[in-house]
Amino acid sequence: MNQQAGAGEFEIAGRVSDDSGVAQVLVDGKQVKVSGNRRFRVSIYVPMGGRDIVIEAVDKRGNRTTKGVRVTRSVATSSQPVANFVALDPTRLKARLKPDALAIVIGVESYRDAPGATFADRDAQYFMDYAHRALGVPEQNIKLLVNDQAGRTGLKKALKLWLPAVAAQGKSDIYIFFAGHGLASADGKRLYLLPHDADIALLDDTALKRKEVFETLAEASPRSVTVFLDTCYSGGTRSERTLVADARGIRITQGASRFPKNFTVLSAAGNDQISSSLPEVKHGLFSYFLMRGLEGEADHNGDRRITTGELHRYVTANVPRQAVRLGRKQNPQLAGDPNRIIARW
Repeated sequence: MNQQAGAGEFEIAGRVSDDSGVAQVLVDGKQVKVSGNRRFRVSIYVPMGGRDIVIEAVDKRGNRTTKGVRVTRSVATSSQPVANFVALDPTRLKARLKPDALAIVIGVESYRDAPGATFADRDAQYFMDYAHRALGVPEQNIKLLVNDQAGRTGLKKALKLWLPAVAAQGKSDIYIFFAGHGLASADGKRLYLLPHDADIALLDDTALKRKEVFETLAEASPRSVTVFLDTCYSGGTRSERTLVADARGIRITQGASRFPKNFTVLSAAGNDQISSSLPEVKHGLFSYFLMRGLEGEADHNGDRRITTGELHRYVTANVPRQAVRLGRKQNPQLAGDPNRIIARW
């Protein structure tokens, strides 16, 4: 039995033989054609619940032989992705270089004492090239930190030592990309970014307060700061595991999300949502569409410039739809000036 192109349409084939010769073959009472080599085939409809088929052969003497067959139908599965995704390719664009721009790019997939953030290191490794080719940051002004390089000390050295040495007051556009875990305090008043060596039970001592990270960036007196956060604070992870025993208990207060006026923050999800991965492309769901947008897909009006508003519109058009397919809710958030131009070519 073989399935045909139409939904529920199947083909039954067989062979009959008799010493006196076969006069006819009937399938569910309908005669079917028998070839010279005594083979037959017929198309039948099979509903999802299956059906019983009666095959009857009559020889030339009028003798009848009947056989009942139960035909079942199952939902076909495939190892192919249910959606087709274009491979990321930052070489599509060459942005105008901004000599005073700088970027810190962080990705932590492997945590020492916490569940992993699937593909987060890969997100950062790719985004490093987008920082240069799409955002115009000189290669020597990009600091990449992944996995154990992104421990608490490593991140603080990048923020408090490397960044002030490179930034030009009033001239630098600073870009921060973070892919990994975030978490809120139990009372929802403080948000944390988790370095490689963070301990969930000792957030104040081992994690980075997001507010303090922003304050450190502001101290460099940059022209602008743009932050991309492929993380969440709900206690969930990119996989099915959780960072805390009851993530549903975390509710983030409004004051926890404040930041300076010249900051623009594009986040992967709402405060009570989970930042997901996209297994088909081996990237974070938000990171993948963020980088696709920076390749030029987010240039809504075709003026060869991308604003934060256009980028947010692009990820918002794609991330929630794919999150639903994965059985989750995820709505990227934008805070800051939607008219800020972050890419031009």
